[in-house]
Amino acid sequence: MAAAFILEETSRLTVKGAGKIYRRLKRPDLPIVALFVGYPLWWILGLSQIGFIFAAMPMAVQLARRKVIRVPKGFGIWIGFLIWMMLSAAMLEPRFERYVSFGYRAALYFSATIFFLWVYNMPKKMLPFDRILRLLTAFWFCALVGGYLGLVFGDIQITSVTERLLPGSLKSSDFVVSLVRPKFAQVQKFLGFDFNRPAAPFLFTNQWGANTALLTPVALAAWSRMRGIKGRLFMPLAMVALTVPAIISVNRGLWLSLFAAGMYVTFRRAQAGQRAKALRIVGAFAVVVLLVLVSPLYGFVEGRAESDHANGSRSALYALVIDGVDESPFFGYGAPRSDPDNPNLPAVGTHGHFWTVLYSQGVPGLIMFVSFLGMMAVRTAKDLTPERLWLHVTFSLLLLQMFFYNMLPAPLHIGFIALAALLRPDRAPGDSDTSLVEADLGAGPIVDLAGVDAQDDSARDGMSVWI
Repeated sequence: MAAAFILEETSRLTVKGAGKIYRRLKRPDLPIVALFVGYPLWWILGLSQIGFIFAAMPMAVQLARRKVIRVPKGFGIWIGFLIWMMLSAAMLEPRFERYVSFGYRAALYFSATIFFLWVYNMPKKMLPFDRILRLLTAFWFCALVGGYLGLVFGDIQITSVTERLLPGSLKSSDFVVSLVRPKFAQVQKFLGFDFNRPAAPFLFTNQWGANTALLTPVALAAWSRMRGIKGRLFMPLAMVALTVPAIISVNRGLWLSLFAAGMYVTFRRAQAGQRAKALRIVGAFAVVVLLVLVSPLYGFVEGRAESDHANGSRSALYALVIDGVDESPFFGYGAPRSDPDNPNLPAVGTHGHFWTVLYSQGVPGLIMFVSFLGMMAVRTAKDLTPERLWLHVTFSLLLLQMFFYNMLPAPLHIGFIALAALLRPDRAPGDSDTSLVEADLGAGPIVDLAGVDAQDDSARDGMSVWI
């Protein structure tokens, strides 16, 4: 009797547990949760640089199953850039590595587009604003922990599972191997001694700096919405802890980004009459500066100010971009490439996404790229709550960082998630409370080319076309 009861209860709990797991796997937000919460795992496996592409695949399936795919006004400019980017492939030299380089960047441009459309079309009930903040804050915490791991483990590299499984043709490509071989830091000595510049869980120190700068405003937005005492105390301590790897990274782009973000929010708060909040931001900056001045960290700041490391190579790269554009101004060269006359320099068209787009897609491509970012930064600058202001800062920082950081893979996706969260309407027409996974296939998806305003759910002006 007892054995039968135990067997019955075990079966019931097993079925209940399996049902719970099944429901979790059916969650429409699973792709973005798995990407950001599981990012350390993807990094160890050597998949972090292409994880965004994988995450975009189920998002694309969900979008394809919708009856209507909404886009904001002005999105046609971005579509124009994507088309121009694809046309620029005609300028590639017939070499395998050039095709891989172009294909990798093209896939990331399209995955960032899918991320944007997915968040923008996801009903807020299924992907609340708070959940977006929490997921991106989890990503920020990964960067914080990765910063300390980089300081401890230095230039240790991991031969990932992905690298071991690569076919011989891909293993011969230095570009491909660099994408799938995780390392904790870049060890350099331009300050006169060896020191670890954090990179984990990204590829390079500059990637770590770019993503940390973009995610810090998101973490502050999440903090502004926390109500529990533990969260309210933990986040300031985490922000102070970030100071150590941020300074030791001697990453000027990171410093400039955080300073610009803080000053911009201070100005906006003062402009809105919130002088107390503006003074608190200034006070927080003063505390960080004081901590740096009275600690050994100041030596890194002073050393970086005295060093001209990377200044010469960057200037040379940018000059080569300008020279190259003179020869191919319309479609560029499809992707960055090495200069045979300067083999010791990084690939021409790197070290700043402004220069990447200009060199790879020419002047028209750059105009469309920058125009879209600028238009959306202006559009999202109005009527902002405190947490939405921080998210607006995250997206707008792309306009600053593009001159010295590359936006692929993570920064463009982070910025587009922030943008979609700011622009999306409260509820799109035809949305139901059912999962997007179970959306009616209908006859096919419709794209609203006229777009909608985030403040106007009923806006349906303009024509819709079938795709």
